[in-house]
Amino acid sequence: MGPAVAMSTTDDLDLAPFLASADDESSWSEEAPELVVASLSDRNGAHMDPAAAAHEPTTRAVQLLQTQIAGAGRLAVVTRGASAASPDLPAATAWGLLRTARSEYPGRLTLADVDDPPGSMRRLPAALATGEPQIAVHEGTLSVTRRVVVLGSTDDGSLGGGTVLITGGTGSLGAMPARHLVDRHEVRRLALLSRRGEQAPGARELRGDLLEAGAQVDLVACDIAQRDQLADLVQSSAPT
Repeated sequence: MGPAVAMSTTDDLDLAPFLASADDESSWSEEAPELVVASLSDRNGAHMDPAAAAHEPTTRAVQLLQTQIAGAGRLAVVTRGASAASPDLPAATAWGLLRTARSEYPGRLTLADVDDPPGSMRRLPAALATGEPQIAVHEGTLSVTRRVVVLGSTDDGSLGGGTVLITGGTGSLGAMPARHLVDRHEVRRLALLSRRGEQAPGARELRGDLLEAGAQVDLVACDIAQRDQLADLVQSSAPT
């Protein structure tokens, strides 16, 4: 069997010591690994003009897509400083290209961005293990981009009495916005989406907590990469 995680030879950030369980690309068997991890940065630093510095990692990002995601496995690309308040231009440019490409490879491309503190690098295995398609690790803290769809909101922009759909809503990271919406914004109806629905670990306990807080909660098994499935869910949840 191929390894579950393999480190690509494209490793500008020297991630191998932080992913000790990963196998080097040279040791792969004929069977492809489940996840290939690569990292990109500006290898030439201040020696190039900004446009050229941004072009170099972006070109190699395209090469990664062409070579590492052609099969059935998954690719995780790690950058540093792409999502910072003052982003690193080369990293942010590569990040933007990969975000666009992610829509063409649903469920198969993960983007992770870290900052300088060593604690963030040590949290990288945990970040990749979440299965989130996009995640940032800043000062050792994990954060994700969470899509929230509000159905039946009021004209003044408040949440009103509609249903809030949260993707990845049964996981530990999805539970945070769910609890926040109920506790702080008095949302009273939630649809928490995940591939396993109520069979996901901790999903029923989360629903119990939210019910006690006064919310109605639906645990929905839905693959959001399937647009027709998601569209049907949105339509069925819309107010009549």
